[in-house]
Amino acid sequence: MKYLWILFLFVSCMTWRKSNLGWESSWGDNSSILLYRVEFEERKSWNPLEGTTLKRNFITTLEEYKVVNDKLQKQIEFQFPFWTLSNNLFYNSEKRIIFFIHGKQGTGYGTESRSISIYKILDKNFQNIWTSKEGEYLWKIVPSPDTEKIAFITTESATSEAMAKFHIWDGRIRSVKIPSWLDASSEHAIAWSRDSRLIYLAQPEGVFQIKVNDANLSLQKASEFPKCFVPSTSFGFRISEEGREIKIDQQVEDSTFLIHKKFPSFETIPKTKQFQNQSCSFLY
Repeated sequence: MKYLWILFLFVSCMTWRKSNLGWESSWGDNSSILLYRVEFEERKSWNPLEGTTLKRNFITTLEEYKVVNDKLQKQIEFQFPFWTLSNNLFYNSEKRIIFFIHGKQGTGYGTESRSISIYKILDKNFQNIWTSKEGEYLWKIVPSPDTEKIAFITTESATSEAMAKFHIWDGRIRSVKIPSWLDASSEHAIAWSRDSRLIYLAQPEGVFQIKVNDANLSLQKASEFPKCFVPSTSFGFRISEEGREIKIDQQVEDSTFLIHKKFPSFETIPKTKQFQNQSCSFLY
């Protein structure tokens, strides 16, 4: 019996099996949505103290849908040969382009080597915008409503607030130092203005605005800004403008997707108003 158990352990530690993370959604508009998930191979580790499985061969599967009478009609399916980062993939249905953070092919999920890229669905054009270097940890991207710019945040490392910087890409990259950044903190947030001219940046010291068209970026105290920093731009959020959300059944092999109304009304970029400390946690 002892030898059978050893044989079973050996086989289970040697066998790679297919696995995946859950489906995520990115609304392009009220009638178009992109669903995506990260897939990989995994097996048990020889060392039980590691507490996790070994993973390799990451890919991202993406499926573009039209929404007709609350039913999904698949338009196209394609794959990227690397992992993409959760909540950092933005689909614009008008131009059929995708903005996203992704890892380097052959690296583990969520590792510090990260890139920002754009993918144009129609002509299958992949454009790399920026790749992190040593001492740069990429936290977040937010494309502008007009799709012409990408705002992103970096710090020195995943465990440090030091060297926090705000960057803007519009064909070139300009940067400015910011006080701090913690992605999971309610005191740190970022959102675009509707006209794509301003970035609102929430910090523990207050809310600042950045005029992104200025040659030299600077932080200025904002007297007005979004009542809620979620969502941060006009497309690519998990809730549509009409307040609809995809309910995904992850328990079946062929996941089923159902649309349900989550909010009676919803603004993709809330109107600016003086700060009233409104909680937006219900949108996360």
